[in-house]
Amino acid sequence: MPVKVDLQQLKEALEKGWITLEQVNVLRKERQTRAQSNPDVTALDIAVEMGFLTAEQAGELSKGGSKEDRKAPAQIGGFEILEKLGRGGMGAVFKARQISMGRIVALKILPPKLTKNPSFLERFRREAHAAARINHPNIVQGIDSGVENGFYYFAMEFVDGISLSELIEEKGQIEEELALRITKDVASGLEGALDAGIVHRDIKPSNILLTRKMMAKLSDMGLAKIQNYDQSYVTQAGFAVGTPHYISPEQAMGRRQVDTRSDIYSLGVSLYHMLVGDVPFPDDSPLVVMSKHLNEQMPPVKAKNPGVSDGVLRILDKMTQKRPEQRYQTPTELIADIDKYLNKFEGTSTSAAGVLARVQASKEPAKSLDSASQPASPAEDIRSALRSSGGDAPAPASAEPASKPSAIPAAAISRIQKKVAKKAGDAWAKTFQNIVATIEQVVANPEGELDAGSILRLGGMVVVLIIVVIIVIKILSVIF
Repeated sequence: MPVKVDLQQLKEALEKGWITLEQVNVLRKERQTRAQSNPDVTALDIAVEMGFLTAEQAGELSKGGSKEDRKAPAQIGGFEILEKLGRGGMGAVFKARQISMGRIVALKILPPKLTKNPSFLERFRREAHAAARINHPNIVQGIDSGVENGFYYFAMEFVDGISLSELIEEKGQIEEELALRITKDVASGLEGALDAGIVHRDIKPSNILLTRKMMAKLSDMGLAKIQNYDQSYVTQAGFAVGTPHYISPEQAMGRRQVDTRSDIYSLGVSLYHMLVGDVPFPDDSPLVVMSKHLNEQMPPVKAKNPGVSDGVLRILDKMTQKRPEQRYQTPTELIADIDKYLNKFEGTSTSAAGVLARVQASKEPAKSLDSASQPASPAEDIRSALRSSGGDAPAPASAEPASKPSAIPAAAISRIQKKVAKKAGDAWAKTFQNIVATIEQVVANPEGELDAGSILRLGGMVVVLIIVVIIVIKILSVIF
């Protein structure tokens, strides 16, 4: 990309308030340095890599497309290109249709100029390879990859929604229940990655996509560490891999041997971003930010969001411990703790979709997200629903349950109780009455639980139950 065009895009980003003047200077110097070995690298590529811009912002800045984008064929590898979705550090992403199946996909195309750089080409291949190894509902599914006429392409699941970074930009602070459910979805995706021997290494809000129903899906495996896969092009000893604002301490130190606990840390920083509305260390310098991740504690969440509960803070604190052995050791452990906390939201869904469903239910008139009248834009659909709520919608009050008929005829109970009192005394009659009451509770609530008092009564009565049954049998033989 010509330097003039590069600078114009940075100027536009500066005017939009997306980056600061200091960041522009950092990008210009970094571009000059990298241009010596890779003359095709752009400031936008570097800005996305450093976390100064999201992929969506970079795509908007490059609307109209680079020369390579305009050269992209109308059809490639059995996919018909429909429209451009955006542009990131690894080429352009298009909405496309798989001709053989008739389904809509997201198609990432690496322009020929970038294939000259082995590290770009390897990262592109790595993303396709990692996506092919995982089949999980919380990870964007890979569909196909290949090369045609010098264009490398990678087809993946099309997520009809917005990124988490866009949601944070729209909402600022995210309600803690929704933030936890999104975190749980991503942790579930990390479980799938762990099972496949993959460490993502670049967890951040712009790599977390949200569907219309608010299911979170992890994307962009370009920096993933893959078991039994050559790491040499992407990972070098002493070279930090990841986005500085979300990077784990061990990644900041350039360690090659990182594991799922590093992803848990980055997910914790993303949770912090959701709760506070900003990253913990919002400095412009990548080196300063990474140094703070290594040496400083994150600013208290309650200083900017006093409403966050202590239970959520305990989860966040464990996720973002500096030492990996002090964090959750697996995504499964993290999910278990989140579930314990979310149990307080009785009667709600265990996924992020449940929050949006309740928000939608509180609107008038209530509309299904899948109805024919839904907004054309999934981003507006999600945003308008959340805006209208001002927070989580309260669960509707349950109606008073209708009384159920007695499982045992009252007249029969009365007659038997009188006979027991006459034959065995009032104490035995009272015991019989308690047994009947307990049986009635179980019959009336077949899927419920006994209260503590009933459990104690039932336990005490087990000792005398056999004797009572014998007496009752004799009495029944007289009555009936």
